[in-house]
Amino acid sequence: MSRKCADDSAKAIISQRVRLGRAKRRHGYDLYFPPKPVDKKLRIKQKGKILIPSLFFFPGFGVSHEAYSEVAARISDSGIAVAVISLEPLRLAHKALGGGIDDIHRLLRVAGKDVTKYYKDDASPLIIEWNLGGHSMGGYNSLQLAEDMMNQSQLPSFILKNKNSVSRMGSDIVVWAAGNLSVPNLRINKRPPIRVLVINGSNDGIVQMSPQQKPPGLYRGMIKNNAISVDDFVGGPPSTTSAFKSWFLNRLNVGSRVAKKEAYPLKTDDSDKVPGLKVTSRNETGKEGVPTKSDNPPVVVGTIRMGFGHHRIAYAATSWGLGKKGGFLGLGGDDNDRETFFHDFLNIESEEAQLIKDMDKMYSKGSRLASEFGGTVEKFWGSLTKSGDEDSLRATYQFSEHMVPLINGLDKNSPIIASHSMVACAAVAAGFKNVINLVIDNHAQWFVVVPGCLNLVQGPSNYHSLLKMGVPEDQVQIAGHWIPRDLVEGIPDASARRTARRKAGKPLRIIIPVGGAGAQRKFIVHLVGALSGLVKEGKVQLFLNAGDHEHMKEAFVGALESNGMDYDKVVDMKGVQSFREKMLTEEPKKNVTLFTYDDYFTAVATTDILCNVADVLCCKPSELAFYPIPKLMIRRVGDHEAYSAMRASELGDGTLEVREVPEAVRYVELFLTTKLIETMNNSIEANNKIGIYDGCKNAMRIALDRAKKKV
Repeated sequence: MSRKCADDSAKAIISQRVRLGRAKRRHGYDLYFPPKPVDKKLRIKQKGKILIPSLFFFPGFGVSHEAYSEVAARISDSGIAVAVISLEPLRLAHKALGGGIDDIHRLLRVAGKDVTKYYKDDASPLIIEWNLGGHSMGGYNSLQLAEDMMNQSQLPSFILKNKNSVSRMGSDIVVWAAGNLSVPNLRINKRPPIRVLVINGSNDGIVQMSPQQKPPGLYRGMIKNNAISVDDFVGGPPSTTSAFKSWFLNRLNVGSRVAKKEAYPLKTDDSDKVPGLKVTSRNETGKEGVPTKSDNPPVVVGTIRMGFGHHRIAYAATSWGLGKKGGFLGLGGDDNDRETFFHDFLNIESEEAQLIKDMDKMYSKGSRLASEFGGTVEKFWGSLTKSGDEDSLRATYQFSEHMVPLINGLDKNSPIIASHSMVACAAVAAGFKNVINLVIDNHAQWFVVVPGCLNLVQGPSNYHSLLKMGVPEDQVQIAGHWIPRDLVEGIPDASARRTARRKAGKPLRIIIPVGGAGAQRKFIVHLVGALSGLVKEGKVQLFLNAGDHEHMKEAFVGALESNGMDYDKVVDMKGVQSFREKMLTEEPKKNVTLFTYDDYFTAVATTDILCNVADVLCCKPSELAFYPIPKLMIRRVGDHEAYSAMRASELGDGTLEVREVPEAVRYVELFLTTKLIETMNNSIEANNKIGIYDGCKNAMRIALDRAKKKV
């Protein structure tokens, strides 16, 4: 959706009103005043004070607040003060971006003072009663805000007193072009109900409202062809507001597109990275490709290349499915003959794959902005990534219905192990029965689980929380952490090497990777600079994985050169594998090694390859927070990641989240001067003995067991 700027006529109106003294431009809002003095016909008195009806108005998504100048001016001419809220720079009405209770408190004070000053010549004291309203997404935010304020007993009674006036919240809401919305719980016992006025155009091309068609009808129309019911899974149908929200999110994702079912023909090729692995892609050769029916269908590990995490987990799962014959070692029988497919939705060139790419660009940009700017942007992004409610699952599943053609060309009897919930949703929608969803993170949210499949989680707290949310017991199970086979099997040797290195006083090897979204540049660059002294003294060795991000490569190079640190560079898979072998018995020639690549796979795999020859993994609390290596958990990108750092700390193999560079440096000093590394290694070995890191192994075993039983 494009950003809507105000046209010249709108700008002219606000400018004219300012010149006439009928408007004031402030940081955060434009305020339009009624005519003076108060018209006797409009004068309302309460307890000897004059009531000035007023309106806080939230713009629609992407629309400049200036664009509402004509509407606001006309409303003010009728005796109502109007404050049109500025939502720059993102122009999105949300409680973390200028549309929350704290923002209303501030506006009550400052806008109330402006109105009082405007009427300073009127001897009568004032009651400035502010009501809420908005256009499109701004209208929806007004309803959400009213609900939040009522839950805190702040609507309609919240009052702030100025010198000669009272600025208080009223009990009316105006919703313009946002659908025929109502919020059931805007009525509180012993209080007057909140009145909601909904204004829609009869020719509105998006809302398309009529007396016979209400928002639940839009929602029912959206879900009528769905293969399964998300509403049944989450415990019931949505409220009117939630129905509209789900419909609106789907509209943003796919527009008016109709989901297709017809499969794209598929083919497989031998992976040039992982021996024995088959990689799927779209078959446009006209030759025979992947059969949709076979006697012993392959195990399919499905993923979406959105950031490094989902891909990393998918490759970890495949590592447990590859044996001498391409099957799972240790199960025996015919299952050893099963092939393992790596099925990345983005590898299927199609309009559906392009929809995913467009969504991923938005997520990656949001992650980078949150990391770079912090403050309000980080707060907003954190709230989005943490608030995965039922509506987020409805939107995720609805989007996944459009992804069915990307998986419909596989054998329906294949076990599907999905490292992305959208893959699992699409598989269920396509009719696969043996679907396993590897739930990410350690924070229970609806959109990370999938109805109609087995959801495997990494730890007990997530399991407990999902059960409490209402996920059926037969659809969720604890499996362990999502870790590749070579790391799990290498735990004893790797722990012994780390302990021996510390006892011998060898340099501390720290691997610092960058996530797939390329966020955290500012923090990591500052950290590299802060560690430069220890690096030059030979106490610390840095393995910097810039991945396939050119901007991170440039940032690392800039930080190294500006701090006078010499470094070596590794640029391909052969180089990183050779480096790892040398690190088993030798020291690097230089204390900093920069790993930077053109291809995605090597960028992802490098961290996994180096973990068993590094002493500490320094990373944000993402999927790597669950890895069996001592971890320094640095500043998160989304609020949901904080719970993964807690998991690492509770297991004893990592720190809690460290949000400031000096604190991170302090931990490095502790690694150098105390037995912290040895303590974490001991925890890793103890965790390993009870299967904490066997999640992917268990997922593969469960999938094949279910295939035997023809679940």
